[in-house]
Amino acid sequence: MAGPVSIPGARGREAMVSRVPSAGRSVASPSRATPSPSSWRRARTGPSPHGAAGLERIARAGSILEAIHLTPWVACELVAIADRSVLVARALVQELRGALQYPSDPVVSIATVHALGSIQGSDADAVLADVLRAETGALRTHAAWAATRRPLANELIEPLVAVLTAGGLAGMHAQAALARWSADRPSGIARALRARLAGELSIDGRHHVIETLGLVHGDDVLADLERVAVDRAEADLVRVAAIAALGDRVDVSLPASVVALANGSDRVSDAVRLAQADRTIHLDRGDRGAASPGQRAFASGGGLRIAQVHLGAALDPELLRAGMGDTGGIATLLVKLGAALARDINVGQVLTIGRATPRAALDATTTSGDSHRFAPVALEPEVGSSFADAWPARVAAARGLRRVFHETGRPDLVHLRMADVGTLAASEVARSLRIQTVFSLAPDPHALIAAREASGELDRRAFAAEDAHLHFWFRAHLVERLARRAGHVILFPRERLTDQLRDLVGIDVTVQPNRYTVVPEGIDVGTIRRAVAARAAAPGPDEPGTGVLPDLLARIAALPPTRHGLPIVLSVGRLNELKGMARLATAFALDARLRARATLVIVGGDLDQPSPSEAAELARIKAIWSAHPDAASAIILLGHRPNGEVAELLAAAMLGASPLIGPDGAYACASLKEEFGLAIVEALSAGLPVVAPLVGGPATYVEGGLTGVLVDTSDPAALARGAGAALDLAGRPGRAAHAVATMSRLYDISAMANSLASIYPRVAEGDLTTLAS
Repeated sequence: MAGPVSIPGARGREAMVSRVPSAGRSVASPSRATPSPSSWRRARTGPSPHGAAGLERIARAGSILEAIHLTPWVACELVAIADRSVLVARALVQELRGALQYPSDPVVSIATVHALGSIQGSDADAVLADVLRAETGALRTHAAWAATRRPLANELIEPLVAVLTAGGLAGMHAQAALARWSADRPSGIARALRARLAGELSIDGRHHVIETLGLVHGDDVLADLERVAVDRAEADLVRVAAIAALGDRVDVSLPASVVALANGSDRVSDAVRLAQADRTIHLDRGDRGAASPGQRAFASGGGLRIAQVHLGAALDPELLRAGMGDTGGIATLLVKLGAALARDINVGQVLTIGRATPRAALDATTTSGDSHRFAPVALEPEVGSSFADAWPARVAAARGLRRVFHETGRPDLVHLRMADVGTLAASEVARSLRIQTVFSLAPDPHALIAAREASGELDRRAFAAEDAHLHFWFRAHLVERLARRAGHVILFPRERLTDQLRDLVGIDVTVQPNRYTVVPEGIDVGTIRRAVAARAAAPGPDEPGTGVLPDLLARIAALPPTRHGLPIVLSVGRLNELKGMARLATAFALDARLRARATLVIVGGDLDQPSPSEAAELARIKAIWSAHPDAASAIILLGHRPNGEVAELLAAAMLGASPLIGPDGAYACASLKEEFGLAIVEALSAGLPVVAPLVGGPATYVEGGLTGVLVDTSDPAALARGAGAALDLAGRPGRAAHAVATMSRLYDISAMANSLASIYPRVAEGDLTTLAS
């Protein structure tokens, strides 16, 4: 299943295409709110250098994605116009100022911000400053992002400091701009940050300002950092930021007043001990040099040292917290994959890196000879259980990754996944240490934008609000940048893969096919097989013992007798709006015939202490129960369970358990999209028929009408019909055996590990000078 993408006519060089979409091509269906060029012309007033013609192209674009991909090209065209003369540049900036309020198309307004960010001069600075001061949503975030690409601009310092204190993605960009500018004007940046500290600020705001002050070049901020670090009246989170910043200084020792704090047992003391470890890193000059490719390859003696990074989840080597918070399928995959990779002759050691609290990171111990090691990056508890919006954690994540690489040994290669702040930080650290990367590219959020626009759920008028919440534009940019910089790109199986990558992401794999390899994800087939065999050999009607199955049986026994003996429809995953557990509950609530046929069992989430995203999904499910009281007896929430217990539930859904659970159940995935869908593959490996999303990878392995049903998972009615159809398939002769054999042959974790282990040596030995910027 794995191998380079084989495309006839490849020209031997890489290209990022679709940046200028070909005439008449639409990435998705046309936006319902796309304005006409004539309305744009009517909106213009005053003399024009005709730069707005580029924005008209964005307004005409057949989809939001096409507009996003056009924006850098339009910005280049406008820069060329602005370079004609000062007067032309001034007129163009004023024209673009008017475009910022183009009411019927926020996509044009966002593109305008990026165009302004590319035009040099005080006129553009003034407009961006106004955006930073006046806006609170997507435009402000994009203006802060645009500032990261501009030279030092005095007019932008104060508004960027204000944006910094609000946090979020905009705050991350503001911090990056201020830190870069401090190389040229440290005293001015430090003065602006101090002025902000003197005002009324939240604890989070003070934390962001102090952390940024620690990034300012020069030593005139050291007294500020020390004062905050030892101030017991200051919030711990703020003190920790000051201590961490002092640990990063290469030019001075930790002040004695700060070192004395290490003797305690609180989070401040933990921060001092971590800062002392960071000092060791900076003093180790040998670690700061860059090894040549030949020195790096096989540096671990007998095989490559591979690091796989996922800071979106806490380390879970025993797989006890699957489905809790953000600990989803990827966290389970990395544990299983690391063990499988470590058995390969090309791999000397696998380092799986997740996040942990500072105390857990300090207490973590591993044996240097372990072939599969786990290493935590210390992140403060305020990062929360959800990492999706934790962009301000970039500095702490990068610091923690450098610490891990120093303590465990520089890896020969780093494998990156996801488009989140942890991957961003890991990419930056790997690049600074000249370590090659492999990137698993999922067209996300590209596919989600296209699907929602095609369905009418998302249009141009609504895009700014959605982008402010989900950061579509920046995450799309991040995915594309990670792919360009990677030594090799791993692709998920996907229908029309070449066309999809070109149209959605702007990558033409036909140009350099050897740089891309399709590698299906894998599961531990043996665990599933053993669970099914144990269920088939289980004794009579009584189910002794404790664990998930007795718990489920007790829950069913408490339901009305009419529900005893029904099969179950099982769904396993995080309690998150994207995963769609509330949509699945709605499907059961709205379809009485489905409720009469089966009981819905949802596995995932911390029911006792839910994270904010889990609490929101639980609230949606409880609202469904309130509106449809009959549905409450047909839906069981089991909460998160260890990975091994999930296998037991799959087996029980397939074969039944005692008189309370009937055989021939099904599995349902209500995710809006799945790039691959490991839980779906596990269900098929247990012999269950599945309901899976049309969007993404499941269409490459779910055989519609035979092993499962593909549906529009954004529609509860379609989910209900799909669940009924899956139950109809359950008893079909030969279906289960076919599904089990297919999954075992194609998607065992060992096959995935073998494919990756054959790729890694070539990447680690690659010439770093060929990396794209």
